Amino acid sequence: MTEMERDIFESTATSAICKGLVQAIDDYAALFEIGSEDVTPKEDQIKCAIYSAAIGLGLLVHVEGARGRNQGRLDLKLISRSGEPRKAAVIEIKKAWAGQPRRRGEGWNNYGQRETWVKDIANLQNIKDPIVVARYFALGFSYQTGHDAGVRREIEELTSMPCVSEVARSERAIPIGTSSGLNWMDFFLFSVAPAPLIQPAP
Repeated sequence: MTEMERDIFESTATSAICKGLVQAIDDYAALFEIGSEDVTPKEDQIKCAIYSAAIGLGLLVHVEGARGRNQGRLDLKLISRSGEPRKAAVIEIKKAWAGQPRRRGEGWNNYGQRETWVKDIANLQNIKDPIVVARYFALGFSYQTGHDAGVRREIEELTSMPCVSEVARSERAIPIGTSSGLNWMDFFLFSVAPAPLIQPAP
């Protein structure tokens, strides 16, 4: 595999993911307009939108494929349809939310989300599949006006991890209705570097 082939594949995978994330948010905006009672947008909706975008760009998609033998599963794996060796990008998707803080049994528990993001990032780092050339962590972020600063700061701080780099984010937030109090949604996309190889002792 040449460096150019790898770059072209990564560019296609990134485009598919971003296109899917935008589509998922647009779909949720339309769904809330016609009366969806969802409390928060769901990861499966995002997964379906990325699947559709990736197929449209000529990629093969494996949904919920195994990370490795006797290991957990990935949300999505995008695979080139030609070339030897094949190339793949793996994706973990999470939703994030931020609303009026919980008081007296009402409101939103905005805490404890980062731990699940970090766990997914670690899983991506440790994938050993030799055809995987890119690892992505995608966040769909829904929030209530005026209550997003704390969780947004936690999202921004993901890039303080040495293995994480921001690839893309929404150009603007999209209104998604107010049935649950969360009335805006945007996305963040990060690339994740593989875990460093441990060299055997001489």
